[in-house]
This record gives sequence, C-alpha cells and structure tokens, in this order.
Amino acid sequence: MGDRHGIEMGLPFCPNWEDARPAAVVNIEHPRFEGIGFTLLIIGFSLQSFAVPQAETVAHLREQLKTAKMRGKMRASS
Repeated sequence: MGDRHGIEMGLPFCPNWEDARPAAVVNIEHPRFEGIGFTLLIIGFSLQSFAVPQAETVAHLREQLKTAKMRGKMRASS
C-alpha cells in the first residue's frame, strides 16, 4: 500500500491486517423501513422534477423582467 491512500484495484496481493480497512456491513433491521425509504426517495425525486421550470416559463419570466425594467426607466425619467 505504501504512501497511497484511497481505493486501489487490481492489486496482486491482499493487504496485511495492519494495513487493511474493514468493510462496513449494513443490516436491515426492519424490512418495512426499506420500502418506506425507497418510497420517500422516489417521492423526493418526483417533487424535484416538478420544481424545474420549463423553457416557456423562463422566457416568460425574462419578458416580465424586461417590461418591469422598461416601466422603471419610464418612471425614473418622468
């Protein structure tokens, strides 16, 4: 291993116990929570897709901003 850190692939040898890093083992205590977690994940991604503005919306907002600037300039000049 030496001075390198991180993930190495294709090593010709297994690291000795002093240099080895134990792997994390994840257990699912309640399988019901797995389904709830994946459901919440899917709901979160779908809510994000609704939050992204459409191209028409961006053009409409730019048009509104342009007209607001023009009205501001007209009020400042009068």
